[in-house]
Amino acid sequence: MNRATKAVILARVSTEEQEKGYSIDAQLHRLRQYCERKELEIIETFTVVESSTNGERKQFNEMLTFVKRQKQCIAVVADKVDRVQRSFKEFPVLDGLVQKGRIELHFNSEGYVIHKDSVSQDRFMWSIGVVLAQGYVDSLRDNVKRSIAQKLRNGEWISQAPLGYEHFTNERGKPDIRIDPVRAPLVRHIFEKYATGCYSISQMVTMAKDIGLNNSRGHKGALTKSHLYKILQEPFYYGVMRVKKTGEEFPHRYETVIPKSLFDTCQDIRTGKGKPHSRYGKKDYLFRGILSCATTGKACTAETHKKKYENGETAEWTYVVSYKADNPSKKLWTREEDVEAQVMAALETLAVKDEGYLNDILSWITSTHDSKKVHHKKHTASLKKEHTEIEHKVEKLMDMRINGEIGKEEFIKNKKRLKDRQYEITELIHAYDVTEDEFNNKLIHLINIASGAARAFRGSDIHEKREMLTFIFQNLSLKEKKLEYTMRYPFNLFADANKTGEWCGREDLNLHPLPDSDLNAARLPVPPRPHVKYQE
Repeated sequence: MNRATKAVILARVSTEEQEKGYSIDAQLHRLRQYCERKELEIIETFTVVESSTNGERKQFNEMLTFVKRQKQCIAVVADKVDRVQRSFKEFPVLDGLVQKGRIELHFNSEGYVIHKDSVSQDRFMWSIGVVLAQGYVDSLRDNVKRSIAQKLRNGEWISQAPLGYEHFTNERGKPDIRIDPVRAPLVRHIFEKYATGCYSISQMVTMAKDIGLNNSRGHKGALTKSHLYKILQEPFYYGVMRVKKTGEEFPHRYETVIPKSLFDTCQDIRTGKGKPHSRYGKKDYLFRGILSCATTGKACTAETHKKKYENGETAEWTYVVSYKADNPSKKLWTREEDVEAQVMAALETLAVKDEGYLNDILSWITSTHDSKKVHHKKHTASLKKEHTEIEHKVEKLMDMRINGEIGKEEFIKNKKRLKDRQYEITELIHAYDVTEDEFNNKLIHLINIASGAARAFRGSDIHEKREMLTFIFQNLSLKEKKLEYTMRYPFNLFADANKTGEWCGREDLNLHPLPDSDLNAARLPVPPRPHVKYQE
């Protein structure tokens, strides 16, 4: 029998961290001594840094290609079986080369050689070595899965934190995640602006660049459209971890950047549920996507008409297109400034003209703190109790799934129902946890905004005007050339009070305790922030 006289050394580690240690050097030292004892001429040495179970094993295949090019039988010398393979995936290729007499497999630590004339006991030992290596990998994988599952149940994230968070080492020396004090406010700013429905993704990219929000990883350059889409769809910001591979969601233990209500608003805007769809062109029109035609129910379009005079000067006018009520196929053109004048007239109705009465309203609001504090504390305790009870139900549901008492579909359906209620409770608790002082201050701020809305609108640029329109008006439509509108809460109360000359009652200002079902609906809107550029 012709045995191999030349050898290829194969030393392998799974990660670069292992390569930086002594593992590779130790393997090479032992294998060179082995080749010297066996009188094998070393013609090539391969130091492989790759997993034996994941990926295509590019470096391992390069070694096989080199061996196949040799004319004589080559001894592939490795420290152990698991340095060559940890599964039966490579077995057919290796065994094929062995049976053809192209290679021999020398395993230093186990002390046996596999060649084409090997007895069954040696081949059995090889198979056992692969089985043991495969068992080690499977056991390791199971342990990792269990560890990951436990971390997720504990609210700990297992991957790279999204933009707006940063990784750090906590006081126990463990890796952890916390709010990025620079980027988190900018991420919230992006959500708030997008929630107005006044900006396209392209405009949001420009805004992110203007306020200094850039990528925290990689080239750390400006964000792209795909970055913005990913940010706007990331539930991590309101407190939920979503596992990409399975789609499972878990509440996390880290500080949140935005409330879920703001996230949901952005999803409605993104999918077109929040307002009529409108295409964003090169020119910004004040009422694009905000104003609809009362006749057709569709969004009003805008057109720019230009005229050139004999003296060479040019002028242009913007017209808003609507349709006649008695003939929906006939277009009507209304000058944009005429529609804007009607908006101004509507905003004028918000101002509380009696300054003394306005002061009385503001004073009364600030005196309501103590009466609601007791109720909110009691209701918050009830919500927290329900949250804990749901957590126990989820754990019981998990046990039923493990024991085979319920199927996968039923488990997913019931778990989602319970988790949805948990998220809702978390939002309600957060709403109640906001101090009454903050609530009252916001309401006072809104009253002041209402009183000066017309003046503020007149002095704003087109983007700020669009934000004010979506902030104050729930619906804006043109019935032929006349503006029709519905104002959002609580601006509708101010307009009605000025129209009738009296307030319908203090309850209208939402200053009494609310049941859960009404809390989100009656929550005061967040006033639009000024356009500012953040600097690090």
